[in-house]
Amino acid sequence: SSGNVLVGLFLVMIVTVLMGLGMPTVPAYAITVAIGLPALLELGMNNLASHMFIVYFAVISLITPPVMVGTFAAASIADADSMKAGLSSVKFALLAFVIPYVFILNPDLLIVAVEVPIVELVYYILTAMAGAIFIGMGTGGFALSKLHPVSRVVIIVGGIGLLTPGI
Repeated sequence: SSGNVLVGLFLVMIVTVLMGLGMPTVPAYAITVAIGLPALLELGMNNLASHMFIVYFAVISLITPPVMVGTFAAASIADADSMKAGLSSVKFALLAFVIPYVFILNPDLLIVAVEVPIVELVYYILTAMAGAIFIGMGTGGFALSKLHPVSRVVIIVGGIGLLTPGI
């Protein structure tokens, strides 16, 4: 990543998802921690936030293409079309793909050894909740009524902006 934080995070995300394609969550996490955690710490990331980043993507690997073990198992239990279920799981899990980056960009949201004033912490939590709601509305396609596709994109981008500190 040549010191670029976003590229480093993306590469660790890819490695974690690839490790979890055919494995249970715990071994995928254990192997990726050995590989990815030193890289994240070298980039100056918070230790706990780095662990949470890797855990989230180890779990999310169960619903990500191409294997989607969890989604295909659920589809067979529900007697549903596995490809439609796979696309739906990725669409509705968009927020889950964003949350690990939020932990890295704003580790104060983990509320561990926080040295942030309580008012600022409440502000971070409320904006993160609003961002999560906006992303859910955008991916679901409904707010108070059905949303136009352009509105959905705007709401999703706004939700991601609310999750990102300083925007």
